[in-house]
Amino acid sequence: YNRLAEIDNTMRTGTQASHGYESWFESDPDAAAHYTKAQHNGSLATAFALHKRLPELKIKFPSMRMLDVGGGSGAFSIATARKIPDATAVVLDLPNVIETAKGIIAEEEESVRKRLSTLALSATDPGKWETVVDSESFDVVLMSYVSGSIPSGALPALYENAFRALRPGGMVVIHDFFVDNDGNGPTNAALWALAHVSVNPEGMGLVPRRIIKMLGEQGFIAPRVYDLIPGMTRLIVAKKQTVPRQA
Repeated sequence: YNRLAEIDNTMRTGTQASHGYESWFESDPDAAAHYTKAQHNGSLATAFALHKRLPELKIKFPSMRMLDVGGGSGAFSIATARKIPDATAVVLDLPNVIETAKGIIAEEEESVRKRLSTLALSATDPGKWETVVDSESFDVVLMSYVSGSIPSGALPALYENAFRALRPGGMVVIHDFFVDNDGNGPTNAALWALAHVSVNPEGMGLVPRRIIKMLGEQGFIAPRVYDLIPGMTRLIVAKKQTVPRQA
C-alpha cells in the first residue's frame, strides 16, 4: 500500500517508485515469503476453477508434464497434481519465492508432493532458461499473473521460451487481469492494472488482442479466450503446432 502513494507521480513523470517484483523480493526475503503465503489460498481456489474451465487439459494430457512459470506458492501445480493423478509439474519462480513454495508443497500428501518439483529462476532471464529448461519437454506451460507482473519488454522472450519448452501439440495457458480490447472495462480488472503500476511501472496494459498477437509472433496457433474470475481475469489458451514452423 505504501507504493500506491507514489502512483500519481509514477504516472505523471515516469519516475519509478518500485523496480518491480524481482528486485523487491530479492532484497526482502520476508516480504517474498509473506506475499507468497498470502496469495496461496486464493490462488488454489482459482487453480481449481481453471481446471473446471479447461477440462480438456485432463483429457488431452492424462500424464501431463506442466511448467508453472511464476508459480509462486505452487498452488496451480498442487491443484493440477490433485486433479490429474499422473500429472507432474515444475514450479518456476524467484529463489526467495521458491523457498516458501517448498514448504507449502511439503505439507501436501505424498501422492501429490512427489510429483511436484521446483526451479529457482527468473521468468525474465531468457538466457538461463535455455540452459536449464529442456526444449520440447512439457505438455503445458502455465503463466498465471505473470504477463502483467513483468516489464513489457520481457514478454516476447518469455513467450519464445514457452514455445521452445513445449512439445508439439502442447498448450500455453495465460491467466491474468485483462481489460476488453476496446479498453472500456471490466472496471475491476482495470483498477487492478492501475494499482499494479505501483509495482510494475514498465508493465503492459493487458488486453487479449495484444497477447494473442505476441503469441502468434512466436508461432502459437488457435488462440482462445475464456473468462475465469468474472469481471476480473481471463484465460488465453494457444497451441504449439504439431509440425515445425517454416523458416
